[in-house]
Amino acid sequence: MEKFIFGRNPRGFNPLIPHFSALQFGAAALTFPPSLDYSNRMPDDFGIMLNDNLKDCVCAAFYHARQIWSFNSGKSAITDTPDNVLRLYEKASGYDRNVSGSDKGDSMQHVLHYLFTNGAPVGPEGSTAVDCINGYIEVDPRNTDDIKRTIFECGVAMVGFVAPHTWLGPDGKINNVPKAPTPWDFTKGQTKSDEKHAVILVGYNDIGYVAISWGHRYTMTYKFFEEFGDEAYAVADQLWFDATGLTPLGMNLDKLNQLMKALERKIVWKYSDNDKDKFMQDVIDTIMRITKRSDITPKTTFGSLGWDSETIITFGRGLEGQLADDQSTITSVPSDSNYAACSTVEDIVNLLWPRFEKTPEDL
Repeated sequence: MEKFIFGRNPRGFNPLIPHFSALQFGAAALTFPPSLDYSNRMPDDFGIMLNDNLKDCVCAAFYHARQIWSFNSGKSAITDTPDNVLRLYEKASGYDRNVSGSDKGDSMQHVLHYLFTNGAPVGPEGSTAVDCINGYIEVDPRNTDDIKRTIFECGVAMVGFVAPHTWLGPDGKINNVPKAPTPWDFTKGQTKSDEKHAVILVGYNDIGYVAISWGHRYTMTYKFFEEFGDEAYAVADQLWFDATGLTPLGMNLDKLNQLMKALERKIVWKYSDNDKDKFMQDVIDTIMRITKRSDITPKTTFGSLGWDSETIITFGRGLEGQLADDQSTITSVPSDSNYAACSTVEDIVNLLWPRFEKTPEDL
């Protein structure tokens, strides 16, 4: 009997990560194929990448992506060794095979940032080679066209979803994952469990997305991901670019590199009671880094940036995360509807300013 394990930690909200919908505003429209499958003609077994014994699904998803990128370069698919997968999980996620309780999984944003800054171990056992991704962009998981465009331009979309409760047995273990060709679909009465998973999407058709997980190819219906999906990323890797010349939103690698430099900057999100103007400027600077626009003011509307309510909510949660990371305790967390009601930069600053603790002036 096959054994499946999850391992994705709750999604992060980092406002410095470039966002697909914001970057797409004003970009040239793209007509992508009505259906495609980058795993077509590949073997049925992709390898489970240790995800039958470890909570390394995010790391496993990346190595499955490397199989897709390499196969579509016109060469054989590169299947990295289990040792490489293990080393990435150890280095990126802190797993230690000798320490009980260290198999805790990881968040997608944390692993992607590690892949960007340090790279993943690749090559034969003992090799010191690494694959550093060129960058990653957050995609709205509810926007089907953006997910399809991501797959077309990047070869894969790395996505996360919450597992439905019907996949779990009475003991809480996974024992009811539908096997191909039965699709992963949403049915009336399904609710979300506490388990989270990361996979790659490598194609789409009339039914839904083509997903790879646990070493197998699955069909994930659009309704399933609409109900259970909560994060998605366009990942740019040199393997794919060299083979196809395609990048997220058609941007050149220099521009993508400039976008990613925002992640190297660090705002110290701590303020005294008299620092509201500084907080405003830090929020404005963050939006300028995300959008690559220099004309942001307190009165700038989110509509003019091409941001929908989901993007505004994501941005607001990201600001909360940055404040919390710098020990600025949030005393009253805004609701999604609070954020969705914000129409300008000034609105979101006014919403957050009274809701976190300030630093005494003499510190």
